[in-house]
Amino acid sequence: QKPAFVQCTQCRVTYYCCVDHQRADWLGIHEKICESLIDLRQPAPFMPSEELRQNREDDLVRQRKQMIDLTRTTGQKLLFEGKHEQAVPAAMQSLRFAIEVHGIASIELVPS
Repeated sequence: QKPAFVQCTQCRVTYYCCVDHQRADWLGIHEKICESLIDLRQPAPFMPSEELRQNREDDLVRQRKQMIDLTRTTGQKLLFEGKHEQAVPAAMQSLRFAIEVHGIASIELVPS
């Protein structure tokens, strides 16, 4: 793997090893999720109470589940259109979000 020095200029939370990979990700899924990634990848702000921390965590899980649906649907659509290489970034994002929500050993990682 190459070091990732190319940063998305819009969300500023996604990095790439080269412009070609950035372009492939943009066409595959990043254009659709760029803005949403900001909240999901920013460090958590200070929350003075356990209730606020739990509310934020619940909200992040809800957002990640929405991202699973969006990225999985987008990847499937691209596959059905015969755009196999463009489907890979969407599938990878779907897998990442599913791991964050369900854990690495969950059956939920395998789409039905």
